[in-house]
Amino acid sequence: MRVEQTIIDAGKQDMSRPKERPPKNTWKTKMTKSFLQVYQYAAPKRVAEIIWGHFTRPIEARFTPHQRHIMDEAEQSKITYKGFQLVAYKWGESPKKILLSHGWNSKIADFRRMIKHFLEAGFEVHGVDMKAHGRSEGVRSALPEFRDVLKNYILDKGKFDALVGYSLGGIAGGIAIDELPVAYRPDQFFLIAAPPYTRYFFEYVVKNDAGCNHEVYEHLADMVESHYNESIDYFDLRLKQETLSNLEMHLIYDEQDRTVPFSKGKEMKENFPGAHWVHTKGLGHYKVIAYHEVIEYIAQKIEARSKVKV
Repeated sequence: MRVEQTIIDAGKQDMSRPKERPPKNTWKTKMTKSFLQVYQYAAPKRVAEIIWGHFTRPIEARFTPHQRHIMDEAEQSKITYKGFQLVAYKWGESPKKILLSHGWNSKIADFRRMIKHFLEAGFEVHGVDMKAHGRSEGVRSALPEFRDVLKNYILDKGKFDALVGYSLGGIAGGIAIDELPVAYRPDQFFLIAAPPYTRYFFEYVVKNDAGCNHEVYEHLADMVESHYNESIDYFDLRLKQETLSNLEMHLIYDEQDRTVPFSKGKEMKENFPGAHWVHTKGLGHYKVIAYHEVIEYIAQKIEARSKVKV
């Protein structure tokens, strides 16, 4: 099987966390981690509950003037999820429809450059600020809720030509697609810097970020089922091969990503050998959705597919 592979070398870029993104660590979080590292030996389950409380609570969004401008240009609407009002955005009017899915501690406005390019290319662009993200209401959220919102939005609006999922929004998009009726599934799925399965980032949060042990990690994993009535292992894109392999998939991962390592992209490549593989360099986790060559690649693939359909 001949698989298309693309390399995008951005050279030396600023890969630091964007200023409008909430900081990952503050003095309060550092003190909390120090406390948890001691307390875990006495009460591992309680420590898991504390981590869950922090883990499911995104930090209040910040916006640049350019992001506010692109949001204000959109046709905005409200959708209700679990009693909370979420903000949905739509730009343009076209038979070629794209749905964007943002990541954790992110928002649709983070796709600003992509949205602008897609509009210039003649696409209709949609997106939703997930619960507790962007301009949407809420205090807490998690992957199952991202999945629910995406699936409900597609069922309401109809089939999209392409779904572009970034980071947590990528795995949520893949799970949503797997659960949708065939007639609602997009023709193309662009997965950008997304963890292939939930256990990976749970383990990273507990062991690498919080500095806690395996027992705490197992308790945290069990909390997915206690809160959402679904096993943590259900949220694994590697188990959705039968559905996702029938789409035109594009896997976009950066060699210098410190949030979702390049090795996780390679795992996806191994599990989806028919997918288009895009190996980027020098963009890290944040720059990858804003870099012009990545955006142009996605736009060109969507345009090429639309011509084939005609």
